[in-house]
Amino acid sequence: MVNSSFQFSRPVLVKSEFQLNDDFKVEEGADIEMKIDASVDKNVDADSRTAMVALTLKIGAKDSNYPFFINITEQAGFKWNENLDGVYEQLLNQNAPALLLGYIRQMVVELTAASPYSAYHLPFIDFTKN
Repeated sequence: MVNSSFQFSRPVLVKSEFQLNDDFKVEEGADIEMKIDASVDKNVDADSRTAMVALTLKIGAKDSNYPFFINITEQAGFKWNENLDGVYEQLLNQNAPALLLGYIRQMVVELTAASPYSAYHLPFIDFTKN
């Protein structure tokens, strides 16, 4: 087995906010709104092929339409070899956010499981679509 030419540093939790909405009335089958935003800050030159990628996930809102509001940002540094110069954009925009979502996923389960509501499990996200 060989390590990938695309590597990452230890992901870091940058922001975590959780709030229950006391006025929420339980409704069966109600969907919870979810927004995802990924930002990529690249440093690409002859000596450095690195980027800092941050993924922010917001679930629900601070109102009575949702049981809770979650706002989490996770980030990590990424680096790659020159042999990936033709595909690093795709890796930064698809693979990197997917990796970071995996770290956020467990936090969301733990936060919501400790609430009066059931644990919320994030669905798979297709980062190939903008």
